[in-house]
Amino acid sequence: MADGYFLGLGRDVEPATVFDAIRDLVGGEPAPEEGGFAMDDELLVTCRPVAHPISLEVFRDEWGFDVQVRVSFAVGHKADPEPDARHASENRMAIAAVGLAARFDSDAGFSDENGRKLFLRRDGTLTLYWDWRPWREPEVLARIPEPYTIQPAPEA
Repeated sequence: MADGYFLGLGRDVEPATVFDAIRDLVGGEPAPEEGGFAMDDELLVTCRPVAHPISLEVFRDEWGFDVQVRVSFAVGHKADPEPDARHASENRMAIAAVGLAARFDSDAGFSDENGRKLFLRRDGTLTLYWDWRPWREPEVLARIPEPYTIQPAPEA
């Protein structure tokens, strides 16, 4: 079982283009048997256009803009006794998610499967929500395009 994270992009981008950008940003390889892209052994990415009216409305209500593409990240490592491998995957995912929004100059919202907001990019302004561990890692922040702000997550 994996933990899910979701990035909504306001730009219409083809999945292959998303996977190419991830490869450029943090590495990885196609995983056609899983229908996506493997960023590492325990981190799978899938990408799909968002077309269902209810999904569009929910995203607009949650984030304040129209989403075109949903990039889903599945992070494993649940059985690992040490957190190092999971933390490395989360760090890689954080860099890739912000990098995708910046590369495509897109509005973007990133959250976990429980709906906790992790970052928002609107009109070129990036806000990282400080309570997520990767935003406290200097090696992650060094790879996040500036300018950005760090603040508490908005109330749900």
